[in-house]
Amino acid sequence: MKKILYSVACLLSAFVAADAQVVKTVNLEVAKHLKDVISSDEALTYDSIAVLSGTINDDDIRFLANCCENGRLSGIDLSSVEISGHRIPSRAFCPSKINSAGTKNSSDGSLSKLHYLRLPLNLRKICESAFLSTGLRQIEIPRTVDKIESNAFGKCNELTEVAVRIPDARYVDAHYAFDKNVKTAQLVVPTGSGNSFKYAQGWGDFGKISEREDLYTIRQINLDGSGLAAQLGSSLLTTDSLVVSGNLVAEDFATMVKSTGDGRLTGIDLTACIVENNAIPDKAFYVPVGSDIEGLRKRKKLLYVTLPKGINSIGEGAFSGNGKLRCINIPSSVTNIGEDAYYGCTYAAGSVTVPEGVSRLAASTFENCSSLTEVRLPSTLSTMDTRSLRLQPNYLAGGWHVNFKINRMAPPKSLNDESDNAFGFDPIDLGDNLRYCTLYVPVGAKPAYEADEMWSCFGKIIETPDLTGKTSGIAAPNVEKAECKATRIYTLDGRYVGTDMTRLGKGVYVVNGKKVVR
Repeated sequence: MKKILYSVACLLSAFVAADAQVVKTVNLEVAKHLKDVISSDEALTYDSIAVLSGTINDDDIRFLANCCENGRLSGIDLSSVEISGHRIPSRAFCPSKINSAGTKNSSDGSLSKLHYLRLPLNLRKICESAFLSTGLRQIEIPRTVDKIESNAFGKCNELTEVAVRIPDARYVDAHYAFDKNVKTAQLVVPTGSGNSFKYAQGWGDFGKISEREDLYTIRQINLDGSGLAAQLGSSLLTTDSLVVSGNLVAEDFATMVKSTGDGRLTGIDLTACIVENNAIPDKAFYVPVGSDIEGLRKRKKLLYVTLPKGINSIGEGAFSGNGKLRCINIPSSVTNIGEDAYYGCTYAAGSVTVPEGVSRLAASTFENCSSLTEVRLPSTLSTMDTRSLRLQPNYLAGGWHVNFKINRMAPPKSLNDESDNAFGFDPIDLGDNLRYCTLYVPVGAKPAYEADEMWSCFGKIIETPDLTGKTSGIAAPNVEKAECKATRIYTLDGRYVGTDMTRLGKGVYVVNGKKVVR
């Protein structure tokens, strides 16, 4: 406990103004909202507030914004908590009186006094005008953020420094997030990414762009007999991206999980690894869902994982609970995917391909993968367990809008055709949930799917020659064939992108352990 309080004190020292006197630390693991822990009158007397654990929501943000506007609050630390919706809402800290007569261009005491803020650890988006016209002086953009909307930091005239932990400007959309006030401010970015930000819309207006090595660190490790923990040593908790080659064992997965949970690790490339038993172990990167274990939420940092070529199995719960994982890439050699393998990967977007050779989808394989827009199933798939495809898309968007492509003439059978089938709905409700989804099948297969009680619930069933009903009829994930003697090229977040630099777009890459600008 002493160690935790000391860490908080160190963090807050960067926030608190020289004349600040009162610092408040809060634990939300046992309370719903900040107002349940701090009275409104008491909150107005604090100079800084640090929330050590738990989850905050829009009500908590409004509570803090009121303290900045009507009280003395100038420093806020939310770096150890999650935020509902993964975003800072629109006009969150924008002073309520900013458009009132006589205060628009003044330093009236009613306006926001916010100077320093550390953002939540699961943040993805900073919404429109979130910090408009605040007294914000310094801000750090976390690695997880991929969109900053217009005027998010508009008219922040006291802004002196913005630090970004994102290794390439292409990974974050910040068009019109800042205005001309940043001409006198400094943008600090990871080493090797200065040009990426200099020429990117939304970032190029900063008066100075500086590079700093500790903002994003990529390490290449060859397991030559010593374990991953021994090779990483003191850098275990300061590594953002890992590129690993050699023989992986169970202890190495535990090391990666620790680096993800207690450290900064967000990207892992295991393409060139040989895995024990040729399989990703059960619960290799598992994060328990809904647990109250202290600090557990911090472990949900993993954004990208590229799995070893040639593996044939992904264990039960291997990626379960990794809510920030951006994509699901399954090597074409895989023939077995365990139960709950990708359960709760809610931000894994785009398409997922189940490789040819997989004959059964285990229970809850992709349950709650709510951001997927396309699922490709192989000709070898014959059975599907309960809830294996219960993606739980966002109903606020009007229901499911997912394309399913099945390279199979005969419909795969759900092991439970009643209320807990592969899609996880009662047959009566299945049609309502699938009516906006499209099912693509091989030419000649449509009658068989229309005659099936479960598959006939799709809003559209379309035959396409792109699917043949044979093992070659559906494209496996794109996998570059690297020659042993060729130079391997990686993105800054550790993803392998081939061996030919001339085929790549402009940006910063890692070649032979060194950053190269193209």
